[in-house]
Amino acid sequence: MMTVGKLTESCWVIDLSKLRILVDTNVLLDLVSKDRPAHERVVQAVRNVIAASGEMLVATSSLKDVYCIYARHYGCESAAHEAVSYLEDVFDLRSLEPKHVRKALLSPEPDFEDGIVRAIAEDEGCDYILTRDAKGFDGSKAPKIEPEELSVFATEKR
Repeated sequence: MMTVGKLTESCWVIDLSKLRILVDTNVLLDLVSKDRPAHERVVQAVRNVIAASGEMLVATSSLKDVYCIYARHYGCESAAHEAVSYLEDVFDLRSLEPKHVRKALLSPEPDFEDGIVRAIAEDEGCDYILTRDAKGFDGSKAPKIEPEELSVFATEKR
């Protein structure tokens, strides 16, 4: 993992342009679902990282999850298709490999999906996992960060 920040007199400032972040499924759902309470906070966090040229990755398995959840919730396959197409355009995709499945099955994560996200984030050398999952990713080599925390980093840097 590279150094992505520096200590100033008053705080630790993160250079968003050097960040490599894997985005968790719950954040992807927030991003494409305007009726979810965290939508605006997630949009702002993603915009901040993209504007700074930070690298944002998504597991391809998360796109499958977004599609299924979105189609079931909204009852519209075409809207789910559009949501996943949008995510594919915005983020760099990383494939799920057999080694990730093995690592996920052995991980201490509370569910298999979190294990996969953690395995891919660690394999890709990510600095953080962008998530709203309070129970997941404790002890991961890629620590969790919430959308609000990314927004604070962007504000402090200016």
